[in-house]
This record gives sequence, structure tokens and C-alpha cells, in this order.
Amino acid sequence: MKVRLDKPTAAVDACWPSNTTTAGGPEVVDPGYAGACGAAFPHFGDARQVAGQRLSGLALKCAVQPLRRSMLAELSDVDFARVRAALPSGVCDWRRGPVGFRASLPWLSFARGPGGEPL
Repeated sequence: MKVRLDKPTAAVDACWPSNTTTAGGPEVVDPGYAGACGAAFPHFGDARQVAGQRLSGLALKCAVQPLRRSMLAELSDVDFARVRAALPSGVCDWRRGPVGFRASLPWLSFARGPGGEPL
């Protein structure tokens, strides 16, 4: 509630590639981020995407696999040793599901009492 009440009015989920909201330009709703908003404000990814996480961004904690020399064959032995020292427990294995991930449950109806039933 506090966040909603204190949010600046200019902070909205849309963009105005040609103008600003104060100039009265046309609002562009671009849910796929592939049209005018995506062109005006391109997204270049983040560290997790560079490391291999899918665009869905579901992983709050990734499954880990041991770091193998073949993963970073382009590095010198000295640089690989530095990477291994920085990541002693391994690296994310993005081929596996996120740690603790569960599919969402269907909507439940509690019309018949506690416990609920899928709608």
C-alpha cells in the first residue's frame, strides 16, 4: 500500500518514444517490447542472461554444477585458476530447473470448506 501511495505519478508501465507525458505525446503500450518502446529503449540483457539464464527470469537460485576447464577453454591456465578461486562451489547450470521451483497451483475454491478444490 505504501509503495502504491508514494509512487511518483510519472512512473508508469508505458513509454512515449517521441514525446514526454508532460508534452502530451502519444502513449505507446508495447507489451512484447518489440515495437516502438523496444526500439526507443532497447534492453541489452543483464548478468544472469549473459550467464545463460532464460529470459523468463524464474530462477532466484540456480542449480550448481562443477566448473570444468572445457567451459572456459579460451582462458589461460592462470585466468582459469582465478575464476575457479572466485567460484569454488561451481557455476549455474541453466539447463536444470531453478532450486526450489514448483509449478503454480490451480486457483482454488473454498466453497466446500477448508482445503479447497481446484476450480
